[in-house]
Amino acid sequence: VVTHDQEEAMTLSTRIGVMNAGAIVQVGEPAEIYEHPNSRFVADFIGSVNMFEGRVSEDEPDYIRIDTAEIGVIYVGHGVSCTIDQKLWYAVRPEKIRVARERPENGQNVFKAMVDEVAYMGNLSIFRLKLPSGKLVRATRANVTRYDDDGITWGEEVWLSWDDTAGAVLTPLDAYLLRQRRRGPLPKWSSLALLSAGNPARQVRFAFESTFPRPEVLRQVFRDSDAFSHA
Repeated sequence: VVTHDQEEAMTLSTRIGVMNAGAIVQVGEPAEIYEHPNSRFVADFIGSVNMFEGRVSEDEPDYIRIDTAEIGVIYVGHGVSCTIDQKLWYAVRPEKIRVARERPENGQNVFKAMVDEVAYMGNLSIFRLKLPSGKLVRATRANVTRYDDDGITWGEEVWLSWDDTAGAVLTPLDAYLLRQRRRGPLPKWSSLALLSAGNPARQVRFAFESTFPRPEVLRQVFRDSDAFSHA
């Protein structure tokens, strides 16, 4: 399946290949692509995400701290292959962010914000929150009760928080592509949906020309695909 529809790719496939500018930048199961993107491009391309740019201020084997201008210091509760003062991006999905009126007891990854907008979607509510820096953050909350007369609303000052393993630490896509070229071709898959950011047929053709030394790998995957027949 070659598609631009993320929902279609996530529901129909056991594995997804994400393409950008003719190159496959990540292949994995839907949950892996969503929860563990390997670059800024994949994180931003799949689903909704909040992205913060910063530099490593503390680097230890079991944690790092990222100093950002937009939200402050972000604590990551696991080791990352990086160096002090290295430029990184931190991505956290809206559903991983907690919104509360009272400051949480946990001192890590707790930030103040103001509610800029609330959208009630039935099964969930979407919050648009403004940080003191002016950056807007998106958070979602499942509506687990039928009535919430004291729900958080517009103009309130609130606290945002998330677990120290909730987000992904990312590097630029160029760095990933360089590492991938050094590793050689990607393996063959038994089932794959190719999620592309451009014209599907053109993307597949580029994948043949620039990503794989053996076109028969994709030929087997796309033998029944209209996109392949026009590539």
